[in-house]
Amino acid sequence: MKTEYALRALFELSKASGETLSRADIAERQDIPLPFLEQILIQLKNSGLIISRRGPGGGFELARPGEEITLWDIYCAVETQADFDGEKCFPAMKSECSRISICKIKRVWFKVNETLKHTMLSMNLKNLQEI
Repeated sequence: MKTEYALRALFELSKASGETLSRADIAERQDIPLPFLEQILIQLKNSGLIISRRGPGGGFELARPGEEITLWDIYCAVETQADFDGEKCFPAMKSECSRISICKIKRVWFKVNETLKHTMLSMNLKNLQEI
């Protein structure tokens, strides 16, 4: 869900065309629980994808144009296992499989993961507005 919410938050900021949006605005427009969004915004800021402005009219905005922010950038900003190494088969798995040394299908998962990574690298926030 972290990647999903991060993507939705950044998509909302990309639609704002340089305007700052508050946490509350993003949460309401994208139906994201505010406490969870706050955590995600910190990660996005720390990764350099967004900037925050304080004071009246403050809020969040993209740190660079939407066409320069890939889905892979977003995934890496919020996920702890940011690279698909094929050893954990699928990124959603929580722990390493005990059969990894004898597994014959891990190459299938590695290929799936590589394809997913390639797709995420080829898509950016601007693409999402065009879909």
